[in-house]
Amino acid sequence: MLILMRTTLIIDDPIFMQAKKFALEKGLTLGSLTSQALQEHMQRDLEPRRTERFMMPLFGGSTPVTYSLEEIAKLRDEGR
Repeated sequence: MLILMRTTLIIDDPIFMQAKKFALEKGLTLGSLTSQALQEHMQRDLEPRRTERFMMPLFGGSTPVTYSLEEIAKLRDEGR
């Protein structure tokens, strides 16, 4: 059983006009476009993010050390 819910959204005029035009070009209603966009946004947020690695050259050592951006931020916040 499909449950539909009506709601009111406040959307800036330029974005609304752009979305309305986009939906029309794709043969969608604004409601279905909004639902699809929200679904994709939430799904993308749930997917694990690929962390980029940063290669830090060490002078006087032979083994390079790699840190993720999150690890670098943590070290910075700890004052290291």
